[in-house]
Amino acid sequence: MTNLTNHLLRKFGLTLRKILIKPTPWWVIIHTQNPICTYYFGPFESRTEAAIAQSGYIEDLEWEDAEDIQVQIQQLSPQKLTLG
Repeated sequence: MTNLTNHLLRKFGLTLRKILIKPTPWWVIIHTQNPICTYYFGPFESRTEAAIAQSGYIEDLEWEDAEDIQVQIQQLSPQKLTLG
C-alpha cells in the first residue's frame, strides 16, 4: 500500500472509532443537605460544558432555598436523576 492509502486508512479508523465508541458523558452532580437530595444534571460532551452550566443549576436550587449545596462534575451514567 502507498503512504497515502495508509494515511487515509488510519484517519478513517480514528473517525470510525469516534463514531462507534461514544465516551461516557459528563454530569453535574449537586448534593444538598436541606432537603437531603442528590441531583444529576446532564449529559454534557465535555467537563468544560458541564462547568459552564453548573451555575444555572445552583442558582435554581438557591431560589428553592436549598442549603449546603456541594457540586461535583464527573463522567458517569446515572440510573436516576434525583435521589433523596
